[in-house]
Amino acid sequence: MEGNPIRNVFISNLTVQYLGGLTMKDYEEQRGRNTFFSSRNENTYPEPSAHGIQPAWGWSLQHIEGIEFRNIKMTLMTPDERPQLFQKDVKNLVMKP
Repeated sequence: MEGNPIRNVFISNLTVQYLGGLTMKDYEEQRGRNTFFSSRNENTYPEPSAHGIQPAWGWSLQHIEGIEFRNIKMTLMTPDERPQLFQKDVKNLVMKP
């Protein structure tokens, strides 16, 4: 959460296949209708549904200081308009093959 960043994360040797199939419009329009998202607070964190549709089909990173991905493979089952990676308030992101 803002003001309480996650620090020093290392993720390696991970393969993830995502369903995909969403558009940027799906992401943009869900915020006003999604009661979980609009009522998000510390009592619902880290319940995934509290965050609604994410701005990326892969990793949505926010409020992180130091994160490294190594040997990460991400694929889509269905094309998706959103980017693979979204980051906001992220410091020291490292991505290695």
